[in-house]
Formats: sequence, structure tokens, C-alpha cells
Amino acid sequence: MKYSPALARLIDALAPAAASSVAVASSVAAAASTEGPPVAAPDTIDARDWPRIVEAAGLSGMARQFALNCVPSSFADDVLHLRMDAAAADRRTRQVEERLVQALGRHVGRPIRVSFEVAESDLATPARQRQRAEQDRVAGAVAAFADDPAVKGLRERFGAEIDIASIKPGN
Repeated sequence: MKYSPALARLIDALAPAAASSVAVASSVAAAASTEGPPVAAPDTIDARDWPRIVEAAGLSGMARQFALNCVPSSFADDVLHLRMDAAAADRRTRQVEERLVQALGRHVGRPIRVSFEVAESDLATPARQRQRAEQDRVAGAVAAFADDPAVKGLRERFGAEIDIASIKPGN
């Protein structure tokens, strides 16, 4: 193909940079393929590591929310037994289950099966733990606000009352 003289000069000027980019990309790919041993798939899945596993499996949306309302009770012979919070049972659909099983299977590097059990008791799921932590933060913010000398002074002097619902913890 014949190029105009201006375009030919531009191609000639860019060619060394393009070759350099290809060489850098090749050396980065080679280094990445030889750096350290491959990451091993987990042999165990337990409640302590569950939030990290959900994150590493790349779950998102409803499947992520559903997974965070479950707690693994055992993982053996490629069968993961999950106990789910009764309050989250309505989020369990075939599509959510399939996304969960596929993502976890990709994460462990082999096909797995998942069985579910509804827990009637107060299950310590990651979602519930996060909710309790947030409630504790709000309670701490309310206590700190109520103990503030300026707030105490306004309450004593003017009979002011605290609207607890309006207090939000700071970051």
C-alpha cells in the first residue's frame, strides 16, 4: 500500500515506539508467567475466611449479598455445606445459586456442589456481623454526642432534646 509522504514519516516515527511497547509487553508477560508458584486453590472453606473467599470468587450483586448471608459449616469431597440466615432465604433463587456455585468452583479450581440449610437461630453471617458493627458505631456516636460538654450545656440551659435518629457516625 502506498502512503502519502506525511503519513509515511509518521509511521516511521512511531515504529520504534511500537516495537518497544511490544518488547515491554512480552517481557512483562514472561516475567508474570515465571514469578513465583501459582496460587493454590483453597483446600478448606471455613466461616473465618468466608468474606475473603466471597470477595476472591468475584461474586457481585444478589449472589454476593446472598453469600454474605450464609456461613460455611463444612467443605469436604467437593461439597460445600452452607448455613443460611432464615431472613435471607427469600433471596435464594436458582439463578443466584448457579452464580454462587460457578464462582466458587472457579475460585477453588474444580467443580463443586453446594448444599443449603436454613439456620433458625441467630447465625453470625458476615452480613449480620457488619450490621452489628454499624449499630455499635451508631451507639458510640450517640454516646459521644450526648457526652459532649456543649450538648450537655444546651440541654441544661434550654431544655434541648437529642434527635437520636439524626446522629450519624463519622468516618
